[in-house]
Amino acid sequence: MSPDATTPVWTRAAIAGCFVWFGARLVWMAVSVGGSVPPDEVTHVGRVLAHAATWGLPHSGPDNYTLGLISDRPFLYGWVLGRLAALGLDSLLWLRLVNVAMALATAGYGLRFIRVVTQEPLTHVVFLVCLTNTLMFTGIGAAVSYDNGANLLAAAAFYYLAELRSNWDPKTLAALLLATGLGCLTKRSFLPLAALIIAAVLFHERRHLKDARARLAGIGRPLSVGIAVVALANMLLYGSNLAHYQKLVPSFDQVVGLEAARQNRIFARDFILDGYREGRIEFARALQLTATIDHAGDRRSTRNLLEISRRHGERRVSWFMYPIHWSSIMFDRSLGYFGHADLYRQPWERVAFGLVLALALVFHARGRRGSQSPLAGEFGGIALAYGLVLLALVNYPTYAEKGLIDAGVQGRYLFPVWVPLMGWLACALAEGAPRSLRLPVAAAVCALFVYSDGPTFWLRTSPAWFG
Repeated sequence: MSPDATTPVWTRAAIAGCFVWFGARLVWMAVSVGGSVPPDEVTHVGRVLAHAATWGLPHSGPDNYTLGLISDRPFLYGWVLGRLAALGLDSLLWLRLVNVAMALATAGYGLRFIRVVTQEPLTHVVFLVCLTNTLMFTGIGAAVSYDNGANLLAAAAFYYLAELRSNWDPKTLAALLLATGLGCLTKRSFLPLAALIIAAVLFHERRHLKDARARLAGIGRPLSVGIAVVALANMLLYGSNLAHYQKLVPSFDQVVGLEAARQNRIFARDFILDGYREGRIEFARALQLTATIDHAGDRRSTRNLLEISRRHGERRVSWFMYPIHWSSIMFDRSLGYFGHADLYRQPWERVAFGLVLALALVFHARGRRGSQSPLAGEFGGIALAYGLVLLALVNYPTYAEKGLIDAGVQGRYLFPVWVPLMGWLACALAEGAPRSLRLPVAAAVCALFVYSDGPTFWLRTSPAWFG
């Protein structure tokens, strides 16, 4: 029997309302928000159009230096949208609407995931409300960004992992491997998530590894060929880069040289900031060089970062304190909006969301005694592990090198694990709480998330965001 057949009418109505409300906001933002606001959208559009010009993979050259690295990097998102652009869907609006479809599909996989994790209807609603009313998740879903491709494939992978965790099936394993492999061909930050997912599968199947051949026999030839092709593509991409550049993905200047790389706005920003920080460029000269950055948002942010570097110099917070600062920045840049225009949470909202997290932790501890789905904690652990990888292996080394505490800290980088994270939150709040408090707590949390997305965006943005 399908899940819909056993779902209460009120739950089905609430879920349908979530998708309609999410879709309406996505389409409205896709139509209304200016092209200079979403993070790196100008670069993603340029890369899509570069892929549209060829059926193969484009190479980095003088005609696309401004777009940064084109070759020798994960290509799937650009190639797929490039095929659509080649058919005539090459305007910004059409490309944004394709990404809207990806965001809706991500929410769809999220719903399938939570239905495997728990049978509690209230949890399904709380999960979907929280997932689809995260402002940055909505904002990036209405923009042209490879994050949407990565988020979709991550949500699919978590759904198949949950299915596999509940009921072994070789075809489900094949779908999991395909989603994970395709994610690695979409964005390099998918690699640590892929490692965590494979580790989870191996741990779950540790007692059956001796019977692996028999347990894999049902995959079938078509799926096996698909897995082999995706695995080969990953090996060719990352293996070739390791052989030629000693990196999984080379830096732009490794491929095209320093002078050519400086034509890209992101590389130019980092070159100016590093030059000032290392003493090779005087502050006044660094400010002058920002004029060579052709994107107004990046030009403005580079000047702001130079001012921060001049004020704070080489002062560093300790490793012990850095996670506190990191968590605060991640909070603002996921539940708020962070692009070439920013919208951060107000103090009362910070307190409210902090209270939600504190309640979730308390209710999770209480719910572990039997009232809460055990799968929610397991998937929450994977999300936590991914966050720790970002903190310790990506963001902290960047901070140690550049001295800028928010350098490279993007809330959207957590969105590949947003489905299991919101799954844990919903289960803790809707199943771990005392039964008499479940409905009022769920209603209050849903109201907070709904207000923090669409209404907040409409009330606090200026005309400069649109056009």
